[in-house]
Amino acid sequence: MQSRHSISAFIKALTSQGKVIDLHATDRVIVIIIIFGLVLGLAAIAIVIAIALPLLIIAVFQAVSDITCTARIIAIGTGKGD
Repeated sequence: MQSRHSISAFIKALTSQGKVIDLHATDRVIVIIIIFGLVLGLAAIAIVIAIALPLLIIAVFQAVSDITCTARIIAIGTGKGD
């Protein structure tokens, strides 16, 4: 079942008119470039996560430490820490 609006029908129409030279090789190059871009994008995201995750963990531990320290100071100041 072929659709008149499909990409393959469009490619066949252009090829039959002689306006496109070696379109299939061009398609392969475009697909390879898109896949390469996606792989690089995913690698960049993985690198950013790998750098940011330890910093986020350190920030969370520091915040928890500050909160517990503040809670101790408040408890000592109110006499509830004894």
